[in-house]
Amino acid sequence: MHPSVGEENGKPTKGWLKAIIASIGVFVFTLIINMPYGTEFAALYGLVPALCTFALLRAKRITKLRRTIYFIFTFILWFGFDLMAIHERGSLVLPADMFERNDVVVLPCPAAISMIFFGWIIHGQEVFVPGTKVIYPTTYDLFLCVFVITLIQGFLLGRGWCGWSCLFGGFVEACASGKSYGKSVRWRMDRIMKKPEEKADEKTKEKLAGLLGVREEVRDIKWGFLLVICLLSAVMLRPVFCEICPSRVWNDYPNPAWGYYFWGSMTTIFVLFAVFWVVLPFLSRKKLWCHSICPLGAFFGLLGIVSPFQVKIDKEKCNECLQCVRVCKDYAMTYERVMGSGRAALECTRCGRCMDACAKDAIGFYLRGTSRRVRSWFIPLSIAFMFLWLSVFVWAIVTILPAMLGF
Repeated sequence: MHPSVGEENGKPTKGWLKAIIASIGVFVFTLIINMPYGTEFAALYGLVPALCTFALLRAKRITKLRRTIYFIFTFILWFGFDLMAIHERGSLVLPADMFERNDVVVLPCPAAISMIFFGWIIHGQEVFVPGTKVIYPTTYDLFLCVFVITLIQGFLLGRGWCGWSCLFGGFVEACASGKSYGKSVRWRMDRIMKKPEEKADEKTKEKLAGLLGVREEVRDIKWGFLLVICLLSAVMLRPVFCEICPSRVWNDYPNPAWGYYFWGSMTTIFVLFAVFWVVLPFLSRKKLWCHSICPLGAFFGLLGIVSPFQVKIDKEKCNECLQCVRVCKDYAMTYERVMGSGRAALECTRCGRCMDACAKDAIGFYLRGTSRRVRSWFIPLSIAFMFLWLSVFVWAIVTILPAMLGF
């Protein structure tokens, strides 16, 4: 029996009671956080994550429900993002006069951490680069609402941020949706995958093809990318990653009057967006960008080293069918992991696909260093942080959209 419906660690549990208590906890947390927006909004908004938490904890399989919630989260986030940009500057295209005045709208995003931190320390609350004024909000506000929250979430959930709260992870996952093994996989990207030992027979090589994970030199690209991004951001006092952020395709469109900067920036974004966020996920049904390249993923992976949660296999239950490896879109479950430590790799986004695919219920969310399953802890925390990030954008939609429509 699945632990969400009455059994955890082999002992009977009150599944309904746990789900209700967790949902109430998420509601209270969301209510308190959103009280500045008004009691009515906070109460109504808090009901949504509470219901999501309850549904996920009571579900036998969480993949489809989590993915649906994640897709809706991504859509609302970017829609609210666009409204905020239009409200502040009147257009998705950054006006030339605003660029010339060095007036910049900075929206809450973990990629801006280095700019926020160093700019706040060196230049004070109102500016992050001398002569450049932040319109909304101040760097101090951003430091508190983004940097601190991001660190807390990273230390608690690790790369669970990538599987539940990433600003554009939902889009990549949508492109990668579908069966992860079989006829629907159009390209297995064998050239970047580890190969079985040469001495292995042909039958073994065929069996392990695509199940050994990505080669180390490809997997480790993200660490170098993260280092370069951090160093450049610290020196330039601006979020360098924002220059190639896919969000700029639709909500921070540069002005063509900028000349070479416009064409260079947009060409880079288009290539990255088309190749890594659309084409490769669609063809391979895997998220290579998230696993091997994304600097934000690397950042949360580092924080996740001390996360109290980990995805682990109960070796006594496992029948080594390797279905968890086949369905994993992040290359976090590999043949070596299943046969060896039984723990998902650092790149695991805690999406739950491997757990749903396991017929023996051998995989679960565990408290690090113990045999205690903590699904009823991890899911409420993930939902709470997801809706914490989303709240500012929902509030933007509720307040800005009616005014724009003339209500």
